[in-house]
Amino acid sequence: MKNFPVQHEGKTYWIARNTAVTCFVFAPIDGEWCILANKRGKNAPDYQGYWNCPCGYLEGDETGPQGCMRETYEDTGVNSPEDMFKLVGVATDPKVDKNVTLRYTVVINYGEMS
Repeated sequence: MKNFPVQHEGKTYWIARNTAVTCFVFAPIDGEWCILANKRGKNAPDYQGYWNCPCGYLEGDETGPQGCMRETYEDTGVNSPEDMFKLVGVATDPKVDKNVTLRYTVVINYGEMS
């Protein structure tokens, strides 16, 4: 998609690709590594009912780790400090990825999940 301007109330706003975050949350449970996943809800724009990792779009005032912390909590109810999220990849190919996506991992202690 090419960036394009939109006029609204005498101002020009540019429409462009969004920045998304994907959060891969790992936890050792009973000696095995597990990954936190959730099912996409009926109001999701696509893939309703499919399993996925916590994900979503960055708000205008957030860093990548802050967005991951918020999305993980919103999607699963699990809190993890933002400084624990580590950037592991960035997807930017517009032929493959609709959005620019920041991919993060975090390792949590299962006993500390809240």
